[in-house]
Amino acid sequence: MHPADEARLDDAIAFLRQTDTTALLAEIVPELSSEDLAEIVKTCELRHAAVLVFPENSGEIDDALARRGLTAEEPKPSVVVKARLAARYRQSLSELDVQIRRVPVPLEGRRPLMIELFTLTVAPGSPLTAIADGERERNDEAHVALAIGQPDRMAISAMRSILSDHGWMRPDDGGYNRREGNTVLYFRDASARNHFVRRVELLTSGYYPAIIDAHRRNSVPAAKRLLTLMTGAWATQAIHVAAELKLADAIAGQPEATAAQLAETTASDVDSLTRLLRYLASIGVVTQSRRGTFELTELGRLLRIDADPALRPLALLYGGPFYESFGHFLHSVRTGEEAFDDHFGEHHFEYFAKRPELSELFDTAMASSAAMFGAVAEVVALDGVNRIVDVAGGTSPLLRRMLAAAPRARGVLFDRPHVLDGARPKPHFSRRTALEQQLRLWSDSSLALAGERLRQATGDSRKNYGRAETLTRRTLLALAQLAAHH
Repeated sequence: MHPADEARLDDAIAFLRQTDTTALLAEIVPELSSEDLAEIVKTCELRHAAVLVFPENSGEIDDALARRGLTAEEPKPSVVVKARLAARYRQSLSELDVQIRRVPVPLEGRRPLMIELFTLTVAPGSPLTAIADGERERNDEAHVALAIGQPDRMAISAMRSILSDHGWMRPDDGGYNRREGNTVLYFRDASARNHFVRRVELLTSGYYPAIIDAHRRNSVPAAKRLLTLMTGAWATQAIHVAAELKLADAIAGQPEATAAQLAETTASDVDSLTRLLRYLASIGVVTQSRRGTFELTELGRLLRIDADPALRPLALLYGGPFYESFGHFLHSVRTGEEAFDDHFGEHHFEYFAKRPELSELFDTAMASSAAMFGAVAEVVALDGVNRIVDVAGGTSPLLRRMLAAAPRARGVLFDRPHVLDGARPKPHFSRRTALEQQLRLWSDSSLALAGERLRQATGDSRKNYGRAETLTRRTLLALAQLAAHH
């Protein structure tokens, strides 16, 4: 047998001898507490480790197992692995004779576990050699199986949620094995170091079609996931155009409106707007009824002007000037310079300051994003805090939330002069424009040093870093000293 296949077989034996259910779950779901882990171990168990090998003939398998003191059960035809190989390598199912051999592995002090040994015979010179070479390199079919002891819909759904929502795995297909009467769900973590735990099989007796269908819908091939990432700009621009047209408000103001009615309201071409609406429906911003009318989803409602939080300003900013600057990202990577500066000729602070409509958009967008951080006031200890300083806080939305949670504290907003003029209520601030200009030019390492000086000046400790109780003139002096010597 090929040396790589021999090594795979040895790896599977070693894995089963060194791993139990508790150790496996701790590795694939590391966030589980010891108490939760103990409860889950009561409902499922490690059942087998699986490998795929490519002998030249069936005798090679028997010889390899005999040398290791193992014997295999009678082979049976594979359904799932056969279909996966056919799809991966674009082969006809009739050309692939994939077999399963179950091999009991005796374990000291424990009941035996199984190796699921998948075999595809590949004779020398066979056109299937490309499959053997590819699988030996990538090891895509290696996996471990967890079996749920008592078949139960809730237990299956709970384990599926634990693996995909709380672990580092994603759904990776599944189905029903009619021959054995098992529902099988697969999960994958491509970053796992051990190739056996890159793919986990969750199996239970019985047929659960709704769970299988839901699992398959969430199983997206790697090529499609990458394509979705590459076309992310389409979604950005679609949402941006919807924001420009105030489409969310138009839909909200005309319940069950058709594309033609919305085109008239937004002064748009009806065919083009129809395509936009259909795309927005595909990404979950709107829904389209069978009658051809459109309604806002939970996502779409956030694009209304009066939404809370109102994300329309962010859509306009991210799909407008920031979108343009990202077209020059390659320049930034090659030179270390800012893409916005390269495209617009100056830093966005200066660029926006000269254009009141963009300056207002930027400040509004930042205020919208700050609204999503309202919980900060709930997680930061503010007892006894006398002063809260918000550096680059814009029009002070976050600072106001913090002050509402600490009514005895005094708020200090540090930002550009024209921004401070629009802040409310009027904060106590220092107009240190020259210092602000200097700080903007600092490197990351210099800013890190400034942060350390700031910490020293405030007397904050690591465990109490979020507080700024003693932020006084010493802090500004420390920053000014850094700026003078930069």
